[in-house]
Amino acid sequence: MFGIEYQIKINKAELQWLKPLLEGWLRVHRDYLEANDCTDSLYWYNERANIGALAGAIWRSGGYALEEYGAVKGKGADASMGRVDLFFQYAGQNVAVEAKQKWVKLIGSNSCDFESLIAESIADAVKDIKRTQDSSGHDSGLGIAFLPTYSKSIENENKSMRNYCDAIELTNCDFYVWMKNVTGKSLVSSKNNHCNAIALVGVMV
Repeated sequence: MFGIEYQIKINKAELQWLKPLLEGWLRVHRDYLEANDCTDSLYWYNERANIGALAGAIWRSGGYALEEYGAVKGKGADASMGRVDLFFQYAGQNVAVEAKQKWVKLIGSNSCDFESLIAESIADAVKDIKRTQDSSGHDSGLGIAFLPTYSKSIENENKSMRNYCDAIELTNCDFYVWMKNVTGKSLVSSKNNHCNAIALVGVMV
C-alpha cells in the first residue's frame, strides 16, 4: 500500500478469515494519514480511538461492529457489569474483543524491552477476554494489543524498528500486523514525539 510498509502474519490456518479485516485495518490508517497529509494519525490517540479504527475496518469489509457496550463480565461471585471493547460479526463468526494499548519507546534512554512489553500487553488482554467470555456465550473471544511507537528523534529509528518487528515475530500469538509510515514525512505529535508505526497483536480464546 502506498505510503506504508507493513507485514501481516496469521499463525493458525483456521484464522485466515481474519486477513481481510487486518488488510482493511491497514487501509483505514493509511487513508487517514493521506487525508490529513501526515499531520494526524488515528493510532496515536487512546485505546478507544484504535478500537474505532478496527471497527471501521470491519464495517468496510462487510461486517458489523458494536463498540463499548454494556454487559455482564465474569460469572458467579465474580460477575459484574462492565463494558466490552468490541463485538463484531464477520465471515460467519461472532467475536467479542478486549483490547489493551501500550506505547513503545523505540529510541533513547529508558527505551523498553520490546518482548516483555508485548507479552505483558497480550496477557492483560487475554485475561480480560476470558472474563468476558465467561458470561457472553459468543463463538470466539479475541484479546488484542495495540502497540504504537514513539521516539524523540528519527535517528537510528530504522534499526530500532527492525528490532521491534523481530520481537513481534517472536511473540507467542495467533496473528499480528504492523505498519510503518514511509511517506517521507514524519508524524510528529503535540509532545514532539515521532510516532511512525503501530502493531496489532492478537490471541483467539
